[in-house]
Amino acid sequence: MKLLQSRPYRILICNNNPNETAELSAFLKKNDYETAAAYTERQAMDQLVIVDFDVVLIDITLPRVLESNLFKQLILHKDNHEIILLADEYPDEEVRAMWRPLSHHFWVKPLDLSTVLEELDNLFTKQKERTTGQHHRYLETGGLVIDHENKIVTVDGKKVNLTASEYNILLYLMTNKGRIISTREIYDALWDTEVQNSDNVITVHICHIRKKIEKDPNHPKYLKMLWGKGYRIEDIS
Repeated sequence: MKLLQSRPYRILICNNNPNETAELSAFLKKNDYETAAAYTERQAMDQLVIVDFDVVLIDITLPRVLESNLFKQLILHKDNHEIILLADEYPDEEVRAMWRPLSHHFWVKPLDLSTVLEELDNLFTKQKERTTGQHHRYLETGGLVIDHENKIVTVDGKKVNLTASEYNILLYLMTNKGRIISTREIYDALWDTEVQNSDNVITVHICHIRKKIEKDPNHPKYLKMLWGKGYRIEDIS
């Protein structure tokens, strides 16, 4: 269910494929979002001048977009929008590095529309916290609690000792509680430099985290893996 606010959330879709844009726009409108479409860099610039968008979806294959004024303006005002990059496949490190000043958040086409709704709900939850100042000192699910101010993790009241990397990974997953997060997204969100076998780096850290927070790491309660998709912290009330 979408968060309540005084107006519908507004989404700008910058994509030069009219069929994809029409399908996504129709789906979002059925779910009470306002949408606008831009098929060129110029059209996107014009839309951004007249409408205050909450989210900008931009296809990285738009012609010459990296050299465009649109790219520069989005970077300059990126705190005003959530920016999501659309790609035909998950890009390699060279491409991600070019887009990193703008966003590290990629959606791979064709889009799973049900997943799109989940992703948007998570984005707007974070956006609402930023605009209302409702940052929570504590993040919790079931008996797993993070005291972010003091950087303390407890399970059923018992302190858990994590390394800095383990803590940051767990914090990122807890912040996105209930959402499937790929190893690639975790790495891009927390590290600025690329290393070989980055997926393995995350997998090893996850293994160590599980050993510390789960009673039975082979049958985890909190930190679940979904084969081929990534990891998720379960939302346990």
